[in-house]
Amino acid sequence: MITGRKPVGEFGEGVDIVQWAKRSTNCRREEVSNIVDRRLTSVPKDEAMHLLFIAMLCAQENSIERPTMREVVQMLSEFARHSLDSQSSSSSSSFIQKKF
Repeated sequence: MITGRKPVGEFGEGVDIVQWAKRSTNCRREEVSNIVDRRLTSVPKDEAMHLLFIAMLCAQENSIERPTMREVVQMLSEFARHSLDSQSSSSSSSFIQKKF
């Protein structure tokens, strides 16, 4: 959903969206803008980075390394709470920088 692309078929033989995203971003949060759907112009970059981070965790090859849905909800909630806190404080640290 973040990229606006289909999960398979657009990236070459044997390459899926997860592999493509890892290659396109070099697994670096600074490169997220390279793969975000251009139609999502109103989505702040830090939110897109956070969502991509969660998506990449959910797509780990080893299922033991994937977060539970409860953990996913917690990560989403923590970011939303952090965003509200940083609007009302001068904190310069970013939740996504701690995680990605």
